[in-house]
Amino acid sequence: MGAALGAVPAPLPLKSTDSWQELTALLEHPEHPSRHVTRGVNLGGWLITEAWMNHSLFAGTGAADEFSLGARLGAEEAARRLSRHRETWITREDLMAIKAAGLESVRLPLGYWVLDVEGLERRPRGPFSGARAWMEEAPPFVGPCEHHVRDALDWAAEIGLSVNLCLHGAPGGQSGHDATGLSDGQWQPCMWDRQLTVRCLAHMARVFGRHPALAAVTVINEPSRSIPTSDLAAFYVDAYAAIREHSDATVVMPVYQRSWWWLQTYGQFPPPHFQNVAFDVHLYHCFGWDWQWCTLSGILWRAGNGLGHLPSLQAILRSGHRAVVSEWSLRLPEWDPRWPAARALAALPSDEQRAA
Repeated sequence: MGAALGAVPAPLPLKSTDSWQELTALLEHPEHPSRHVTRGVNLGGWLITEAWMNHSLFAGTGAADEFSLGARLGAEEAARRLSRHRETWITREDLMAIKAAGLESVRLPLGYWVLDVEGLERRPRGPFSGARAWMEEAPPFVGPCEHHVRDALDWAAEIGLSVNLCLHGAPGGQSGHDATGLSDGQWQPCMWDRQLTVRCLAHMARVFGRHPALAAVTVINEPSRSIPTSDLAAFYVDAYAAIREHSDATVVMPVYQRSWWWLQTYGQFPPPHFQNVAFDVHLYHCFGWDWQWCTLSGILWRAGNGLGHLPSLQAILRSGHRAVVSEWSLRLPEWDPRWPAARALAALPSDEQRAA
């Protein structure tokens, strides 16, 4: 997988979004006979919402995530607001603008509650005690609404874009991060419902797997590092099998906050029967103590050679596997004045600060 990402295009005037901050890149190994680079963008904040991205939706509620938004607003008002949001946040015109900018693909993050899976309970798993007691009586996530997924695929097919469907929020949560739909400081790996997650992926593949615009299915987003590696690898095997029953799309599996070597060794992964798979990495240079307490020159050096990332993109590529960089940012850790990079940037002239 080899070509560089190249220059980032100027922000698009997408009328339905507050910001256009994340680019994606599907990369293939340079020795692969069908070497190709696909550049795209995330349709973030649409079918799973996050307060930092969806300012107008969350304004005045005090909610930190989509589930607590329902608790703050009540079931009826949450359904009204989210229905309006989903109808307007991303439209066909947005996908046309993405195509006009020269991009070729979109990644569509979604919460499991969007899916019309029979018997699906759209709420967190217990126990509901202590700091989690409020969750038991809170309204469920608002869903299903998978017609929006169909709309996105149909628009993409008409316009000439490919789509990567990403199960961004899994039943029970794959972490306690708000990107799962619920910010939960009491989350434990046992709360993640692996079997129901596989059912959701099977449903996605059965309903959308033969759509001409579907290029990939990402089986989960950013699974917690506290999930045992062997359990995560076993989930990937089950997820692959569930998708393959219905679709030949690329199956994308995250290697998140783990070394590729560790996953290969202790997860005995990937198995030899996997075909048309890719491994997802998120390249940020600002989160975690190892970036935040690094000097500015050290950050630039580590970002440039890839040694600062866990996992290393280069390690995946050198092992002969395909990789996906589905999230990345050039932001530096500059929001806390105690950090070395923040102090170094503050010492620069204003024009150099802007350039940095």
